[in-house]
Amino acid sequence: MSTTSRTTGAVRTGTAGTDGTTGSVPGAGAVALLPAYRLTLELAWRDFRSEYPLGMLALVVLPRMVVQTFFWTLLGRVAAGPAGTTFAFVGACVQIMVTTLVINGADALKNDRLYGTAYRLRLGRVPVLGLVTVRWLVYVFEAVLIAVICSVLIGLVIGRAAVLGRLLLALPLFALLGVCAIGLGVTVASLTTRVSADTLVTNATCYLVLAVCGVVAPVPHWAPARFVADLLPFTPGLKAIRSALAGGSPWGYVLWEIALSAAWFALAAVMLRLKAERTRRSGDDDSF
Repeated sequence: MSTTSRTTGAVRTGTAGTDGTTGSVPGAGAVALLPAYRLTLELAWRDFRSEYPLGMLALVVLPRMVVQTFFWTLLGRVAAGPAGTTFAFVGACVQIMVTTLVINGADALKNDRLYGTAYRLRLGRVPVLGLVTVRWLVYVFEAVLIAVICSVLIGLVIGRAAVLGRLLLALPLFALLGVCAIGLGVTVASLTTRVSADTLVTNATCYLVLAVCGVVAPVPHWAPARFVADLLPFTPGLKAIRSALAGGSPWGYVLWEIALSAAWFALAAVMLRLKAERTRRSGDDDSF
């Protein structure tokens, strides 16, 4: 059982109503909840270290990420030559973050359901969305760190040192994209009707980003694909990074990215609420 799952009760202390809803706490604003959020972040880090020991990260996770980044970069070269290599290299460094931000973050919530501790997230004073968001920050850190390592290794291998230097200067945009993608990740993690479907939905989301968000090739001109791409924060996030690399202004894309993030966070809050109500009625945390 994960560390966070075992100790969630320490964070989620509070009084629940007879209908299972969270008890109100006078004056429990964001500042009053800061100690709980700090404890949540500490436990999330311990949970991450237990799920992904350093040896596993170094010998299993990171090599797989590097190979995937190299593969997507080579796809760009095959499709469009040297220009396609640079385009796909930048896109691959962002795409490699999706695995962590969508799949690994969602797995943390899935583990709570598997271990029968998800109800603890609801029976307390800390808003569930706030708790989940703080837990997700650990995966944002992992995603940005892996993106930096992959960009350095692959950038040197393919001879894109100049691009690599500008890419590292755009690191704040990578971090912003990681935070803005949390709402999407939480929403995706809340979509499944059974735990067994979680892997399918999260992997499908990763492939969707790869297909329509302009990772290896530009955003498709096909209207339905472009419509979907415009709803995903990775599209403006990638455009912001590429604009910064080209010496342009990324701020228009950044504002678009933040607006999408707010919408996804709102949808995540609704999905978490619906999941809680369904679970309360059915008594089954595997259902939605």
